[in-house]
Amino acid sequence: MSAELMHHATTIAPALHEALRAADVQDAHELGVLFRRLHGVTIDGMRVERTDTTRDGVRWCVRLLREDDHRIIASGEDRGHD
Repeated sequence: MSAELMHHATTIAPALHEALRAADVQDAHELGVLFRRLHGVTIDGMRVERTDTTRDGVRWCVRLLREDDHRIIASGEDRGHD
C-alpha cells in the first residue's frame, strides 16, 4: 500500500511528492519506516494510525483530530505497539 502511495505521489500529487522528498523518503520501505515512527504521534492535529495488517501489507490512515478531542497528545505518549 505504501508503494501505491509512492506511485500516486510521483504521478498525480506533486505536493505530496515534495513533502515526501522533504522527509527524505525515497521508496515504499522508507515510507513504512516513517509511518512506524510516527504511529500514535499527534502533530498539528493529525495522527498516523495503523488500521490493519494483512499478508499484503499494513494499512495506515491519518486522522484529523478536533481541538477538543481528549486523544490529542502532543508529546507522543500515545504510541501504539508494533
